[in-house]
Order: sequence, then C-alpha cells, then structure tokens
Amino acid sequence: VIDAETYEAFQSWRAQQQGLTLADVFDDLRQLCIEVDYTLSVPARQDRANAFAEGLDDVSV
Repeated sequence: VIDAETYEAFQSWRAQQQGLTLADVFDDLRQLCIEVDYTLSVPARQDRANAFAEGLDDVSV
C-alpha cells in the first residue's frame, strides 16, 4: 500500500515511459551513470566445477 502522492508520481513517470524502447532506457541509464560518476565494478572471474565437462572425461569413445 502506498500513499496517493507516490502513486501519482509513479503514474506520471509511467506515462512518460510509453513508447520508449529498451535502447532508450539504456541511453538514459548511461547518461545518469555519467552524471553521478558511477562505475560498475565487475569482480574477477573465478573458475568453478563443471559436472558436465567432468562427466565427459568418464565417457569412453
């Protein structure tokens, strides 16, 4: 349950979003990240066990 003011703000935002493509949304997000100097940190890749690949080693051809 939300208050009427929050709902109206959501409805206003939603009306503005009509007709936007996913590319438009990503462009807006990219611009927002530039404005707030946000950088997405990506953790280093880690190898993990792969049961399927290990099972292939057990199969004789």
